[in-house]
Amino acid sequence: NKLIKNAERDRKSFDATIEFWSAQLAAEAANITKQRLRYIEAAERELKICFDEMTGGRETPSLEYDHSFKIKPEDAADAKRAQEIFFSQLMSSHDREIYAGATLWGIHKDDLTIRLDGKNARNFASQGQQRSLALAMKLAEGWVSALESGGDMPVFLFDDVFSELDSTRRAYLSGKIGERQVIITTCEP
Repeated sequence: NKLIKNAERDRKSFDATIEFWSAQLAAEAANITKQRLRYIEAAERELKICFDEMTGGRETPSLEYDHSFKIKPEDAADAKRAQEIFFSQLMSSHDREIYAGATLWGIHKDDLTIRLDGKNARNFASQGQQRSLALAMKLAEGWVSALESGGDMPVFLFDDVFSELDSTRRAYLSGKIGERQVIITTCEP
């Protein structure tokens, strides 16, 4: 970004180094994307289990990786192909990036969308559903972390988690965290 910001004053340095920087950025972006996809797959599996148990299977959550790069899912999963696509896009947008004063593409602009029954939960889920999804995501993250670390569960930190949960979901959470290290704050006794 510093090179891009300085490009108007020093286009020669930008032109001399941008291919090198773009190649490095593309290689790292491909590797990080591959790891993120692997993590999202594991987190989605755990999220579905947790949310199904919490809600009795009435709704189905899913996770979607939103790439800032224009890339198909099958290409994103192939690190070599992803690197080629990322490099091509990085190299094709220099003038727009110089005009904007920042990178327009990159994994730092990627996002994760949580869906509930196929709809974007941010836009369509009720406040209670969003709270339940956030809780299920936290639990799923903990289980994925434990699976990757050989079984050691992380400490769970829940801030005012019970305020918007019904009694069924409160009971579910209490049952799930029973033998784990948990810190919970609440406004209720």
